[in-house]
Amino acid sequence: MTASIVRPKSDLQQTAEAFSDDAADAGWVQSRDAVSFITNSLFGNNDDESAAADYVEVIQANSAPVADVQSRLQADTEQTLIALTEINAQANALLSSENEIVRGDVSSFEDALITARDCRRSFNHAADALAERDATVTVETEIALSGLDEQIDRMSGLADQLVERWRNEDVATS
Repeated sequence: MTASIVRPKSDLQQTAEAFSDDAADAGWVQSRDAVSFITNSLFGNNDDESAAADYVEVIQANSAPVADVQSRLQADTEQTLIALTEINAQANALLSSENEIVRGDVSSFEDALITARDCRRSFNHAADALAERDATVTVETEIALSGLDEQIDRMSGLADQLVERWRNEDVATS
């Protein structure tokens, strides 16, 4: 007879994983599943510019009407901002609580941070493509992206705090 103890995923872990999955499904970033990781590692397709170019193609930044592309870019940026705000709030709540922080919390949060940075890179690449077509949209797009930058910076600080607390808890229980 064997027994297995499987700890349920925390809200933070579930939300962070969902964000990364949703970002890949929406075409904001390339998938980060195990098969993609191995393929990218073996064949060298893990190129940030390639992922950003994919998003430019997804929203047709070089060919669709400028207003449509700008609306899509701002909507995608806003969705990302909402998701990051929620993830950061959950990380803050976990850090403020007495709940144990486990490795899954840390790794999922860090994966979401990487995904957020990749989203930002993709959105910036699309904004540049859009600016080449119509320079007047640059200011509006930059305003939308600046809020994303703030959440990513906040997320980076929270990641450090999560790692520190996880390490301290790990040492205490060892």
